[in-house]
Amino acid sequence: MTFIDSLPERKAKLFAEVKPDWEAAGTYQMSGAAYHYANSIVEILVELCSYYTWELFEDQSPEEYFADFIRYRIKWHYAIGEPDGPGTHGTMMISLVAFDVADDVDELVEEMVFALDFYENNQGFDFASWRRSWRDAR
Repeated sequence: MTFIDSLPERKAKLFAEVKPDWEAAGTYQMSGAAYHYANSIVEILVELCSYYTWELFEDQSPEEYFADFIRYRIKWHYAIGEPDGPGTHGTMMISLVAFDVADDVDELVEEMVFALDFYENNQGFDFASWRRSWRDAR
């Protein structure tokens, strides 16, 4: 559980690194920071996969699986954010989609840690407290 306990601090350091660009006025700077953040959180997800039997995901490596996940989530967020078709809501969609994808991967970490706690019945691990720390780290 040492690794899992360290994740909120790791996330806080990552967010501190991207925060200046995340809060910038430029669309591409903001979205670049959000995707950098998301890809860094994917590294955490890949590490969490070591706690799972990865054969459940067929013939893909964790890296391939999460790369596909991000690609599909980008398509999904563009589709629901621009119901009138691509480009109908301007360049603001670039940043909004990037932020949504960052939220998606954040939630995956929570789900994986919850599952590990629930199914492994880790005595002494307080998931609710861990989740608060994880969410507060951003």
